[in-house]
Amino acid sequence: MKTLIVDDKADDRKLLRMNLERRGCEVIEAADGESALALAQEQRPGLIISDALLPRMDGFQLLRAIRGDASLQDTPFVFYTAVYTAQKDEELARSLGADAYIAKPVEPEKFWQELQTILDGCRLKKLRRDVATISEEEYLRRYGEVVATKLEEKYHELLKNEAMLRLVMETLPVGVWIIDHDGLILRSNPAGEKIWGGARYVGIERYGEYRGWWAATGKRIEPHEWGAARAITKGETSLDEVIEIEAFDGRRKTILHSAVPLRDQMGKIVGAIVVNQDITERKRAEDEVRRLNAELEERVAERTSELEAANRELQAFNFSVSHDLRAPLTIIDGFVKAVLEDYGDRLNKTGVEYLGRVRNACQRMEQLVDALLSLSRLTREPLHREEVDLSEIARSVTRELSHLDPARPVAVRIAGGVTAFGDRQLLRSVMENLLGNAWKYTGGREDAEIEFGATEEGGKTVYFVRDNGVGFDMAYADRLFAPFQRLHRADEFKGTGIGLATVQRIVLRHGGRVWAEAQPDRGATFYFTLGRNDRKEREAAFREE
Repeated sequence: MKTLIVDDKADDRKLLRMNLERRGCEVIEAADGESALALAQEQRPGLIISDALLPRMDGFQLLRAIRGDASLQDTPFVFYTAVYTAQKDEELARSLGADAYIAKPVEPEKFWQELQTILDGCRLKKLRRDVATISEEEYLRRYGEVVATKLEEKYHELLKNEAMLRLVMETLPVGVWIIDHDGLILRSNPAGEKIWGGARYVGIERYGEYRGWWAATGKRIEPHEWGAARAITKGETSLDEVIEIEAFDGRRKTILHSAVPLRDQMGKIVGAIVVNQDITERKRAEDEVRRLNAELEERVAERTSELEAANRELQAFNFSVSHDLRAPLTIIDGFVKAVLEDYGDRLNKTGVEYLGRVRNACQRMEQLVDALLSLSRLTREPLHREEVDLSEIARSVTRELSHLDPARPVAVRIAGGVTAFGDRQLLRSVMENLLGNAWKYTGGREDAEIEFGATEEGGKTVYFVRDNGVGFDMAYADRLFAPFQRLHRADEFKGTGIGLATVQRIVLRHGGRVWAEAQPDRGATFYFTLGRNDRKEREAAFREE
């Protein structure tokens, strides 16, 4: 069935068209009463659905013309309106021959059902009813009453909207200009007058009275360059343009300037809305932050330079110390060895024992020098990060420990699939020191147990090495990671006291931390993280970004 839709709102016509076409109707459209009448006379639709409020010829006038045309007077005519919804409006429509009067909006399915009911009724009556049952004089009287009532309603609605607009304008914290189609500033709110130190209601040619400069270039803004002028003359939308202004009271400010053209239903520019936001204090704060950041960067650069110089001096000192210490130690050890070999048979037991202690002290000193050099190298060598299988490293280290001490029965549990992202050699050093300590400090246990694994805490991967060895008193835990600090006597457990300091240095370089929990004679557990260098935390960081 061919259906004529008459509505000045394109969106409403589109919704009706979609509803009818999906049910097999052929749809033609008109945006005003005069066009609809001409189209109806040309196309002879089987149904007319019309709004009441239309330009050039409203729905009531259209219906009267349709019923007055012999070729169209039997065409079903349905009003579908959101404005003329009073009882008096419907009575006028019925008196003019409307078949139905439906108030917008209606669900598509329900609207279609109502149309079917209307059309079925028209078919049963085998139309036609008597048309134009009221006189011209009566029509004009009743039509005038309807229009007058609607005008009064609109007038009060406009008053209400005007009051609301005034309240909004007075309340908005940003400056607002309302501009007409010629570019004349019609209205400015209190916030706008505060920004500019007043208001001047001028047209485009006098926009130069508003003194402004582009913040990025310092160039003076010409009258035609203001966003308001471009919105009116070119239809441009400008958002958050940063402008330096000189208010009418002489104060300099920084504002964000935005302008949006206003268009009617036909797309014609009828005015513009301009928004000015004072960001002077915000810009000052941003400038201050940038200044402080620049100072901070300068200080960081200075401190970095000082630190690099200190590191170079420390490296030179370490090299010098190691060289200067190693040479005399080698000489002492060599001479003591020669004395023992050449004159040992002439010394008594006590003398030989003293010389043996001297040699042991020299060798231990050499070990300490080597450990000191190894620790200093950790801060010099760059990190080569890659995916590292810590489980496999743990298995390799414990195999080496077992090979060196095959008689020891140790129960080793290593969790599978534990990986990290870091420097392979340095992470192996971490595992060698932690597992080596666990192996060493469980030496007196017949049921020695060592475990390596990982857990999740607060979204971070925490690695651990646990043993049931001699443990330690947590009151001394702050000494654990200091170089050459030991919680057990050297005659109880061998070592240089540099292992845990090495572990901490490596973990810190990877952006993590290391700590321990223990009880005397009940074992110890060492934990460490690697910051955002392990896979799960890197994936989480990627999702956050």
